[in-house]
Amino acid sequence: MDFVLASLLENLPVMRSLNDDGRRELTRWLRMIPVDAGDVIFRQGERGGALLWVLQGIVRLEVADHTGRSHGVCNAQPGELIGELSFGEMATRANTAIAASSVVLAELTDSDLNLLERRAPLVASRVLASLTMVSLRRLRHINRELDQRVARHVGQAAQLAPAPEQAATGLARLWGKLVNDDPEQGA
Repeated sequence: MDFVLASLLENLPVMRSLNDDGRRELTRWLRMIPVDAGDVIFRQGERGGALLWVLQGIVRLEVADHTGRSHGVCNAQPGELIGELSFGEMATRANTAIAASSVVLAELTDSDLNLLERRAPLVASRVLASLTMVSLRRLRHINRELDQRVARHVGQAAQLAPAPEQAATGLARLWGKLVNDDPEQGA
């Protein structure tokens, strides 16, 4: 492995959580994938089955709505993990990933992680812990986005029929108002 690739791998949060032996072991299981700018890495609805760390470049993540129109979700920067939503269950991809620039990815497949669990369980557990942290950060981000969108929706409805009790006071209250079931009145 060349020096540049080794230094890119060292910048991954999961690598920083491992000792030298663990980093060497994980590196053995990673497949490096160069991607040209503009190329699709994976498409929404395709079968998953691999984690991908962005080592270099930027990956644009998009989601298609019911009309087929794509909406940008976020950009994955170097060090970030993509493909986590379809990992482990061989589920379908929840979004489309497009190389916004020339990209280098490090791939770990489901089957390779299963083998890694037998050979180096501590390394596999660190990969899974990293996956969990990424998932939690993404869920928090989605929760904030949803809260803002619901607040805008309720705010627009309040403009049509303003009432002081319709003020946005949190995601649970907003959802309750949307379904006509105020959680403050008991569940």
